[in-house]
Amino acid sequence: MSSNLQELPVEVIAKIFAFLGFKDLISVSRLNHFLRDVYEGFPELQYSFALQVAGMVDGEPSFDIRRKLEELNRREEAWRTLDLSRVVNVKIPHRTSHIYDLSGGIYLLGDCFNYTVTRDTHSLRMFDLASCASGPSIRTESWREIKLDTHIIDVGFCLREFDLLAVVGIKKGQEGEKDSIVVYLIEFSTGRPHPLAQNPEIVVGESTSEWGKMSIMMEIVGPRLLLLLTWRSLPRRTENRARDILILVNWWEGRAITAISSALATWDGFVFLTPDLILLPNRHREQFDIVELPDVTAPQASVAPELKTILCLGLPQLQPSCTIGAIACRADPNPVGAPHPAVHSQKRKARGSVMPDPASALVLIQFYLREFSNAHDFLLGQWGVLRHNVTLVVHRAALVELARASQNGTLEKKTIQQEGIPGPFLPWAKWRAKARFCADDAHVSNWITTTAGQRYIGMTDSGRILVKDFNPHSVQRARANVAGGPGIMDVDSEQGLEDTTMLTEYGFGGNTDANSKWGFSNRNAATTSRDFDFTTEWDDEDTCDDEHVGSDFKENSSSTWRSVRLVECFSGEEVVELERLFLDEFNVLPLPCVEYVSAREYTYHGLLMDEERIVGLRHDENTGAIVEFDVFTL
Repeated sequence: MSSNLQELPVEVIAKIFAFLGFKDLISVSRLNHFLRDVYEGFPELQYSFALQVAGMVDGEPSFDIRRKLEELNRREEAWRTLDLSRVVNVKIPHRTSHIYDLSGGIYLLGDCFNYTVTRDTHSLRMFDLASCASGPSIRTESWREIKLDTHIIDVGFCLREFDLLAVVGIKKGQEGEKDSIVVYLIEFSTGRPHPLAQNPEIVVGESTSEWGKMSIMMEIVGPRLLLLLTWRSLPRRTENRARDILILVNWWEGRAITAISSALATWDGFVFLTPDLILLPNRHREQFDIVELPDVTAPQASVAPELKTILCLGLPQLQPSCTIGAIACRADPNPVGAPHPAVHSQKRKARGSVMPDPASALVLIQFYLREFSNAHDFLLGQWGVLRHNVTLVVHRAALVELARASQNGTLEKKTIQQEGIPGPFLPWAKWRAKARFCADDAHVSNWITTTAGQRYIGMTDSGRILVKDFNPHSVQRARANVAGGPGIMDVDSEQGLEDTTMLTEYGFGGNTDANSKWGFSNRNAATTSRDFDFTTEWDDEDTCDDEHVGSDFKENSSSTWRSVRLVECFSGEEVVELERLFLDEFNVLPLPCVEYVSAREYTYHGLLMDEERIVGLRHDENTGAIVEFDVFTL
């Protein structure tokens, strides 16, 4: 048997290379010209490398590899340069309600044309944003409509897995009966009841209108459909009886699995971390609970299974004058759950050639904080003079790593047990280096769909579109083009960021440093040892010293516009804002990112995004209804 790798057929070598991670692929392709030629001769290897570095996964295996590779490289380049040249204006032909969603390139808005006073929603309108990649620059056509004989409260998509549109509505009861909360399961492509659902109309409870205005959040992963029911604007006589309710449903079989409740205004939302783990922010305890969901496909038991809290994450302590008004959260896309036994026979329409890797996606948590002007306002629970909006960003992979460490016991030395806390408690100081508070977004959005994959969108004071990229490889690419320690640094977008060779394009060229995790010599060892290490060993935290928080931030806060910035510290303005809200000091290097800023200024009332486009919204100043939007296809 030959021990010379070069004597093997190149097809066999390429098959072996296909099992390598991108860092190993870099290493072997550096060994000699022959192995370099093998890499460059097989687009499958280049595609695998590009997917891993971009934080993407293959969206449609049947598509041509070369075409997918070209499209992925083109799109990533468009995001790096924030190329907003392809724009289409869409006029909305109906009166929009508060119902909306954006997933898989489909933008859904509720229609309340016949209910202009109450803005009740009985119809849903859909627009395919992918159609804006070509065609006219102004779109005025009617949208596809789905009508339901119900008062629609919320909607949820699961398009990539099951072509599913789930709608939660209030169904009027018969004479003498209460109204019901019903989940309608619809096949999106046809508008008919979903063929995989044994019961396409699932009753999950009675509508308790006497508790006040009901809000519902819904997410779907595999067979799990999770609902959160909350109430606002409560009559005082019902305040003590109202509860937040979390309901877990198996939508394949049409049965409720279990439900838990908590005091009013405990929960506002949740995020799936894995198919069986969720992040559940708790307002009352000012912490995040990581909760394990039971197996919904197990045979029904006489006793409902429990939801187990496996870890509680502490948050920075609020100033005495501040309280949490609400917490909204989102991560896109959701994890991919178990396939339905019959799903292989269902031909699904591809939503795109590639999609963000759910495992590495960002979790975005928006805090709406209230700062009371005096003790009297605080005691009465009234709104203070000032309202603040800050956003916490953390990788889903980091939270999953913490959860798994808690489950296997390796986190035990860092956690504490506290009375009244349902699981092991990890203080904020023990995990803050894995996250970042963003307090510099001048645009306070009413929409949470501002993240896709590892990117997060906002606006500057002047109205420029701002994209924050938390992909570690984007950060390393930017570091390869700047020198110096942590801070906020301008990146020369004309030098190095557009290199086309495999090694330099992603920042892996040049001299290596044995002490550097990623092979860079222009980054001090203190910071390289910390960045993007999702293990649970993070005792050695880097600090933002006064020199960087002062000089670098002041130097780069001038009116001179730069399209790309590497951000590794909090700005001076952010520190002032965060320390006004929290008692903790923000002197530890947070999760770094690269900022891309548009050259043009815009006047949008809101921004949305998915993996390949940005949507700028404009609404009616009097009614608040969205009247038009611009679609930037990257």
